[in-house]
Amino acid sequence: MLGRTSSRASFAAPAAAYILGGASSGFYGRNNMAILDMFRGAAPFRALWVWAERAPEKNACVYFRKDFTLKSAPEKAEFAVFACDRYMLFINGQPIRRGPAVGTDNKRFYDVIDAGQYLVSGQNTVGAIVYNHGPGARNRIFKGPGAFIARLAVDYPDASMAEISTDSSWKTLVPASRSRQAPKINDWDVGYCEIFDAVAEPAGWTRPGFDDGLWRPALLLPSNAGSAFGELAPRPIPFLEHTLLQPVKCVFSDAGGGKIKGASSLAGKKSRPAGALFDASQGSSRPFALFDFGRIISGRLRVRLSARKPGGHVAVCYGESRDTHCMDAVILPEGELVWSSLGTRSFRYAGIALCGNPAPVKILELEAEEETFPLGDPPLVRGDKEMKSLIDAAANTLRAASRDYFVDCPGREQALWLGDVRIEALTAYYGFGNAELPRHSIELFTLMQNRDGAIPAVGPLSGDAFIPDYHAQWPTIAYDYYVHTADAASVGRWQTALSKAVSWMERELDRRSLIPHAERPGWWCFLDWADYLPREGYSGILNIFAWEGFLSASRLARAAGNDALASRWLANAENMRLGIYDNLYDRDAGLFLDIPKSSGISSSSRQVNALAVSSGLVAGRDALRIVARLLERKDIPPIQTPYFAWHYLEALFKTGHIAAALGFIRDYWGAMLQRGADCYWEMFDPTTAPSVTPFALPGGHPSRCHGWGTGVLPSIIRHVAGIEPSEAGFRTVSIRPALAPSIVPFGVSFRLPSGGAKFALEKSRDGSSTFTYSLPDAVPVDIRIPDKLVDTLFVNKKPVYSKSGPVVIPHGVERVEKTGDDVTVCLTTGKLQLRITPPNR
Repeated sequence: MLGRTSSRASFAAPAAAYILGGASSGFYGRNNMAILDMFRGAAPFRALWVWAERAPEKNACVYFRKDFTLKSAPEKAEFAVFACDRYMLFINGQPIRRGPAVGTDNKRFYDVIDAGQYLVSGQNTVGAIVYNHGPGARNRIFKGPGAFIARLAVDYPDASMAEISTDSSWKTLVPASRSRQAPKINDWDVGYCEIFDAVAEPAGWTRPGFDDGLWRPALLLPSNAGSAFGELAPRPIPFLEHTLLQPVKCVFSDAGGGKIKGASSLAGKKSRPAGALFDASQGSSRPFALFDFGRIISGRLRVRLSARKPGGHVAVCYGESRDTHCMDAVILPEGELVWSSLGTRSFRYAGIALCGNPAPVKILELEAEEETFPLGDPPLVRGDKEMKSLIDAAANTLRAASRDYFVDCPGREQALWLGDVRIEALTAYYGFGNAELPRHSIELFTLMQNRDGAIPAVGPLSGDAFIPDYHAQWPTIAYDYYVHTADAASVGRWQTALSKAVSWMERELDRRSLIPHAERPGWWCFLDWADYLPREGYSGILNIFAWEGFLSASRLARAAGNDALASRWLANAENMRLGIYDNLYDRDAGLFLDIPKSSGISSSSRQVNALAVSSGLVAGRDALRIVARLLERKDIPPIQTPYFAWHYLEALFKTGHIAAALGFIRDYWGAMLQRGADCYWEMFDPTTAPSVTPFALPGGHPSRCHGWGTGVLPSIIRHVAGIEPSEAGFRTVSIRPALAPSIVPFGVSFRLPSGGAKFALEKSRDGSSTFTYSLPDAVPVDIRIPDKLVDTLFVNKKPVYSKSGPVVIPHGVERVEKTGDDVTVCLTTGKLQLRITPPNR
């Protein structure tokens, strides 16, 4: 299933000579985009928007097919396609591609697929299954009326060309095999369960030679149909990758009044599984088996089976835990069948049940087809098993949460949430070296931005929810991207959105240089999943995020050479800092407040104080005192989400509380793993009994795979290995390794946006620690070690600093000096070994 994006063809607004007029009606707006005009030399090409007669308004599935003849095998062929909402493309019976990438209300993306290898001389057939969800109250990933447009451009070896495009000559079917009566998967409008009647499925309809005489011609949509989707642009990201995975084990089977044999043979690494026999021919029997895939997967279950007689059905259920739900059903024909759902599912466990089959059915093969964004290779950890488990779970979580954009959770919502992206992007930078998905996710928010500059909290479609504390983080997320990639071109494209977003914050500031009235109509002041956090009046958390946003915006403007704007936004940040200290800092307690004392409520949460330190609002001895108080004060409620647990972890590391930070990692993220997690949860209270797993939000079910839970991975790389960029794009690298007796030796290979990297920690009996680094390139490196933790410092096996006496600075080391409380060493290298002997060995 290879494909690529091509600049050769594009869905664009039609040239004036080919625009068809027409009044708007129904879903369709006034902008004319009904025709796809492509120019090959001087000849225009048109593709028309099509759909099917009698297609239902909700949960619609339409089959399209087109037979055509090629005079020879093509030298090159490109297939451009867009559908609302989803398509699955076939050429000559082969499944080729699923798509398109999800866009925003005002910009959608089409695919261009390399189709030459699937076409032959003579008769050919293109088929497509197009799915349209229809209206929904919480649509974030589906929106718009059913529509399909496609164009195949063929280049022959003799330099001649042929084109096949959607028009009324295409045939359509609203298949009886796809039931429209299935229930929704959940209340978040992520799709419907599927009921597939394989007996009623037209056999061979995607291949040449099929008789489509009873199929209807495609319905031509109004000439302005494309206006429902805004601008159409080429897919800006790679196609999702697909990986077949086998279940690790069969964890449960029950004959259910019938018979079941060999279920365990479907699990494990077997090239040719023996298959399992399910016999549900006796009365109301229901043999059932539950399979464990070892980790949560975003994708589809693939079942290959054989039935001796038609009738009865297979029921398939899924779950991120053994508590499975979302049941699909397949009515069985006689003979062999391969089935997978059209929509994606999020599951670690998958159950198979047979019901009402007149004869035994053999399950020949059971696999999961994982469908994720191609992030690259995950980190590889050696040595410490606990560290390996922590990093592996973060990588697994991000993999499942990476699709056409960063999703908050692959199961419940599949939505793009701004607050989650901040942590997910950092995990992508430090775990996979991936900047493509962070860039695209950030850019989607620029497309969603409201006219007044406000950035919606969630999308990518129907971005109507506004969370001010998420909006305030968008400049910081953009700045993080620049710091880790040095991608000035992308940041340049975001300048208008950045200016509008920061101007929105400027307008919200009052005479105290704070944002007041955090809880107001049209706003959801989220802050964190914590009912005890006050939200009325001046919110400390919101205003610290806004301060950080002004500071980040100022730094971006400075990097872009706009000094005037940088100075203006920096002044806003300074005024906010003074306003926060004047109104939201309790000098007697030495802690920041959730809201001012004048409100009559005294509250100093762990969240607001952790954020004050992690953001850099407070530093030095003041930060040390705040963190010391947080560690002492057991009366302050614990944080219950990995979202703010990450800010707390960053505060511990940044103030040098290494042992406390490592203990918090074990007690929070490690405790999730001890309770059976393979991916990190949306919410977790470590003070609950060990038997407790995530709890549900009101009216929902828990997310056991949540992108904002991955922050432990970048924190380990940044603060244990100690690697961060000190110049954008890692052109200069800062190395500040953690020194603590509680750190167990380990090694990790990982990728940064600048390339592959390695880190290893070894400890000797004499108490010394050796840190080995391999960086992508030879770059200037700035090493800082707390002086109080060093007796002698060796760089590449040669002493560069010692309290025992003077040393000769070796060749290649550019500078060694005391900087405040640190020993600083500067050199240019791609390979580095640090050996540190502690004082009083």
